[in-house]
Amino acid sequence: MATRPVFFAVLAALLCFVAPMSARAQSVSGRIVDPSGLALPGVTVTLQGPGGASRSTTTDSNGNFSLADVPSGRYDLDAVLDDFEPAVRRDLDLTHGPVTLALQLALATIRQDVTVSAPSSVDVIGSRQPDAPVSVTRDVMDVAMLPNSQIDDVLPLMPNVVRGPDGLIAIAGARSTSTGLYVDGRDSRDPIQGGAGMMLPLEAVDTMHVYTGGAPAEFGGATGGVTSIVTRAGTDRFRMSVDSFFPRLLYDDGLSGVAFWDPNLGVGGPIVRGRVTLQQSISYRYDRNTFTTLAGPDHNVFQALLSWTQVDARISDTQHVRVSVGADPRATDRANITAFTPADATARVEQGGWSAGVSDAIAIQHLFLELRADALDTHVGVEPHGTDAYVMQHDLVHGSYFDTQDRRATRLEGGARLTWSPSRDHIVTGGASVATTNLNQSVQGQTIQQRGSDATLVRTIEFLPSPAASVGSTMVSAFVQDRWNARSWLVLDAGVRVDASTGSSNAPLAPRVGWTVGRDAGRTTIGGSAGLFTEPLPLSALAFGSLPARRIVTYDAFGLAATTDTVFNETASHLDDMNALRWDVELNRRAGAWLFRLRYEQHRGRHELVVAPGAAADDPSATLSTTTLSSTGTSHARSLETTAGYRGLGGAEWYVSYVRAATSGAQNSLDATEGVMRGPFVQAVGYGPLLADVPHRVLAWGVLHLPGRVTVAPFLEMRSGFPYTAFDDRWVMVGAPNAYRLPPAATLDLSATRVVGLPRHLPDARVGLKLYNIASAHTEREVQTDVARSDFGTRYDPLPRDFSIVFELLWGHQRN
Repeated sequence: MATRPVFFAVLAALLCFVAPMSARAQSVSGRIVDPSGLALPGVTVTLQGPGGASRSTTTDSNGNFSLADVPSGRYDLDAVLDDFEPAVRRDLDLTHGPVTLALQLALATIRQDVTVSAPSSVDVIGSRQPDAPVSVTRDVMDVAMLPNSQIDDVLPLMPNVVRGPDGLIAIAGARSTSTGLYVDGRDSRDPIQGGAGMMLPLEAVDTMHVYTGGAPAEFGGATGGVTSIVTRAGTDRFRMSVDSFFPRLLYDDGLSGVAFWDPNLGVGGPIVRGRVTLQQSISYRYDRNTFTTLAGPDHNVFQALLSWTQVDARISDTQHVRVSVGADPRATDRANITAFTPADATARVEQGGWSAGVSDAIAIQHLFLELRADALDTHVGVEPHGTDAYVMQHDLVHGSYFDTQDRRATRLEGGARLTWSPSRDHIVTGGASVATTNLNQSVQGQTIQQRGSDATLVRTIEFLPSPAASVGSTMVSAFVQDRWNARSWLVLDAGVRVDASTGSSNAPLAPRVGWTVGRDAGRTTIGGSAGLFTEPLPLSALAFGSLPARRIVTYDAFGLAATTDTVFNETASHLDDMNALRWDVELNRRAGAWLFRLRYEQHRGRHELVVAPGAAADDPSATLSTTTLSSTGTSHARSLETTAGYRGLGGAEWYVSYVRAATSGAQNSLDATEGVMRGPFVQAVGYGPLLADVPHRVLAWGVLHLPGRVTVAPFLEMRSGFPYTAFDDRWVMVGAPNAYRLPPAATLDLSATRVVGLPRHLPDARVGLKLYNIASAHTEREVQTDVARSDFGTRYDPLPRDFSIVFELLWGHQRN
């Protein structure tokens, strides 16, 4: 009987990959021009129909578009292009035959997407433009399997994006701290470590664009991929949704409280109709995560309160002001539980902060000027639950966590951005900004004992007192980007960027170029890009020398003290900004409702931050040595992606991708050795696979709209196992880092929802169920790494099966 739910879940998943039910089909076509009557290529045309079903396409070089095989019904049509007002046709009747439209887009007065130099893509494969991003829209987010209900849960839907064993996102093989995050064009990277610096509630997000390779020059500060989020703006029509306000209870030998609660609220509408609109999104999350440790079952508690407030004001027909404020305090009590680390030996970790921004956008004929000022505050706190020594054994850890951290950083930034369109085939964008960042931190440590499997003392590590530190830097940035439709079959995109910081010793120019050649009216394209990408030093690098020194005592086989060494932290005489050379080439083919892509990309990182143990001081009897931070690290990533997609009748869509990849680099990166969860001591630097290295990955997911306003969405992932490093019984690395690998893993998730009409004057509601990990193989999260133990290589703590109940009230609009 236990197999019956799994059987039906798998059956529902397979149904999603079957072509939708036949229906009488119609078509809609037309031509779109600008105010002067010139054709507009690249306009995204979307049909939104019954039950939330949608179809999209883009106009060709002559401004023409066509959507065939559309089921009969009444639809809303939207035509969108950056720097132009959208054209909207409501309640379009497609029941009596083909429809032909002639549309004209006026110059924008309210900007819908700050990313002018990279046109919006209409599906996960991306648009037919040089190095276009892959995108996930609001419709997909509503049904996607998001286990943490966070925006970064959306990213692993991309073929070349992986969530590593440390829980962090790796884009195109780059380290998580090397990725960029932009929210409505605002730089939202974490000044402390790099990577994402803030978290938004899902209800605030309209679209996510992910540049897994090269990004336009307007996006800086990242040698890895870049995520650009476009938020939802309020409209003159009131809209509200309330989701997941019923908690799920926890049963451990009886009812023992709340296991999961994730209410979300989104409200949008006019403040002054036709002039000022508001969008308010709030998300709260309470989650008691379950782990299986060698001491028995354990839980940690994660809580987050995410808020996003956005006000858009139309000052005049040519001026638009936007003000936004966000907050994202997050805390995990008993963080980083593993099979070998029970809750009593963990700490409380707090992260998050707040952001604020104001922008003023002015459109003057073919010029578009935006002025903006932004502020970002991020915080990291680590607090142990006691003062006992932290005792590390290969089977189980005891005592109180060894680290205490209090780090807070602020960034203030002001800038301008100008877009000029000298002709309908040419867009030039340039900008400049000045940012000042500051970090105040206090880091202290307690005593660590490392013991062998027989409990013999191997090493003690004592952290010496360290005073609080304060560091800062100023960065001046400038860029220019030129996109040119040189011919009906050729698009060129070139740009250059420079980021000069007082914290580093170099400021290299970062040029990049992309190209796309098309044929068959754009149905077949070949394109590619190449460039140099730079990343400024995080503030944690500037504060490295102020971290606590370690006094390390090693013991012999009889438990007697053998050596004592005091290890100080120092920074190399100069640190360079990290940079990466990368290039890619891809082939795209569209055949009716089918889409195909073959893509190869390569990434070579240089001047990456690594921490290395140094030699003893000149006087060996002084037993003093150093660990040195330098910018001498390198990395190398390459991948070959094959993706097939289908977007057909009834708004059905599905994607299947296979990615063959290899990612390697210098170990002992700064974020790994001195990040939020610091290592106890620094071992020799090695070169090997990075944590998120996945040689083989198959990703398949889809969204199927069935009759009765039912939506079914399965998500399947099969991948190689993550790498890990082996150690001997004295906690010293054996062989090369990450030389061992877990077995291949697979998971299947399923979402099934239905939009129902509620009685009286109540709104529609989406109800359903999301099942996580309903079928799985080798999802263990921990492995025994001590080569001297008989259980070396044994895996522990598999991902548990889980579920969430969907109940969302929808005011002012219908969704699938």
